[in-house]
Amino acid sequence: MPFSLGRQYHLTLTYALDMSGNPVYGTKRWKELRAQVLAEEPICHWCRKKPSSQADHVVELAAGGDPYDRSGIVGSCASCNARRGAIFVNTKTARRIQERNNATNGTTQTPEKRKTETPFSFSDKQSTPSPHFQDISKRKPSRTSEIEEDLPTVGRALPRLVTPYEAAGDYVASVEAFAERVYGVSLMEWQKVTLAGQLAYATPEDRETGTLIHRSSLTTSARQQGKSVALRILASWWAVQMAAIRKEPQTIMLVANEYQRAADLFMDIAEPMVEMFGAKLMKSYQRQSLVFPDGTTIRSAAATAGKVGYSVDLLLIDEIWAISPQVVWGALKPSQVARKSPLFSCWSTAGDTGSEVMISMREGAINSIDKGEKSPMFFAEWSAPSGSPVSDRQFWPWSNPALGTTVSWEALEDAYKTLPSSEFVQQHLNMWQGSTQSWIPNIWHDLVSQVAMPPGGILAVDSSLDDQRYCGVRAVQHDGRVIVTTEFVVDSQAQMWAEVNRVMQDRDVQLRVNPTIHPNVPPDFARRTQIVGYREMKTATPMVRSMIIEDKLRHTGENSLAEHVTRAVMVKLSEGAAPLSSQKSPGPIELARCMVWAAAEAGRPVRSSRAAFAFG
Repeated sequence: MPFSLGRQYHLTLTYALDMSGNPVYGTKRWKELRAQVLAEEPICHWCRKKPSSQADHVVELAAGGDPYDRSGIVGSCASCNARRGAIFVNTKTARRIQERNNATNGTTQTPEKRKTETPFSFSDKQSTPSPHFQDISKRKPSRTSEIEEDLPTVGRALPRLVTPYEAAGDYVASVEAFAERVYGVSLMEWQKVTLAGQLAYATPEDRETGTLIHRSSLTTSARQQGKSVALRILASWWAVQMAAIRKEPQTIMLVANEYQRAADLFMDIAEPMVEMFGAKLMKSYQRQSLVFPDGTTIRSAAATAGKVGYSVDLLLIDEIWAISPQVVWGALKPSQVARKSPLFSCWSTAGDTGSEVMISMREGAINSIDKGEKSPMFFAEWSAPSGSPVSDRQFWPWSNPALGTTVSWEALEDAYKTLPSSEFVQQHLNMWQGSTQSWIPNIWHDLVSQVAMPPGGILAVDSSLDDQRYCGVRAVQHDGRVIVTTEFVVDSQAQMWAEVNRVMQDRDVQLRVNPTIHPNVPPDFARRTQIVGYREMKTATPMVRSMIIEDKLRHTGENSLAEHVTRAVMVKLSEGAAPLSSQKSPGPIELARCMVWAAAEAGRPVRSSRAAFAFG
């Protein structure tokens, strides 16, 4: 059955709230009801094949379902429950994007039309911010006996962020059976989710030829979740099963940031491949390979430029956050250009400001998620929401999908108490180093606008430090608040000017550009354009920070904007100014810079009937 995955802001399999904001999963009442459902419905209600392991609400809690109505709860296998949840979230995301676009274009969509486009029941009321993010600052900073009952006992199976895709099916069942037979390992649900995205095919014909939808993938989670296990199983399954499907030898390359790490991954694979499938083990100094009877080869290598001289079908990279662009784009990725339907499979925890490749891949994927567009790369991330407090245990399972399997609450608590905050954030919450130094409190996700983005206002445009990305944020004053939205994130100047031209068709929009972009402003926009830069950033940052804290600024909920805003770091200068700093922030913040320029100008008292437009 075709399905698509969308962004996961409002869904968790392991912890949920009812419409009043009260916890459901993990409560004593829910546990008793779940046991009753599984006893009465031992076979999955949806696929009628697998045993029921979860109790699934027919109408999701976020859509108004009664959490304790037995008639509205069915037994479900984990896979069906996860896929239904993914479709539900993706449909909500697509609707939000469509409604925003319709509002911008002056069109509307009727509730009757919306109902015919989704297999689920939804409320026609305007959506509200996720209850997960309400009163976040008032939660208790430590785990106590009073709230222990409300915490999930297992990790969240669905990723927080995932690129949408449509598929006729995937090879996960084959991988699952292979893992059981060869390694005696049962794949965890989160591993099945990411492998489903990586090994999805578009048509039944593609299944027969081994043609995949995605040519690359990026999977990120906290440490010790089973990434390396999934990576090894994928490598050996590909060597045996995919080679048989494609009816030709395959080349698989295992790459890690250090040779010993790659060698360890390789040796974990070697023994069963030799014993069960007749592979020959070849070893020399810093070179290891397995050669199968059909010519298929598995090799290991350290991430060093010039080390890969092969044509590779499956390229697996462990901890890509620590690997340089020269190695990835100059040596590894080109090795797949001549292969039919290759897969560039990357696995990692969060990185730091030097993780250029991972940042680039992740930024592109998040932009696709925000647009509701399919991406050539499959991206799935298990992480705490951007800007969430480190101490808030409710979000720890979001980055630890193996919680209750390979990771325990006790281990996380010990790590929280003993590790420096920056290390705990990166290793166990899968958030980027430096994110704890954000310029604003943990309230961004509470500030989602409940009104459509008005016309006019300020559009601010900025480029990344390497000029590889251009973005625009528009801000408008409305009913005493400023509302901001991401207008575009593109990869070239030509695309940027096309997007600027689109927005500037609204004659009430004003343009603000930095000195680098200003010489190229089209003459038609010159009268509505001003230059902004570091000087304006120094004075505008404290002003916009106050607007956020005082609830005078709202946003339209894009993931990309949330990522940039919540990771941005503000530096205090001797003269009293306090700008956002791209150098101090753990990742790109172009959208945050644009927002500051645009929001500061849009928030000024209106002196005329004309709206302003900022570009920086």
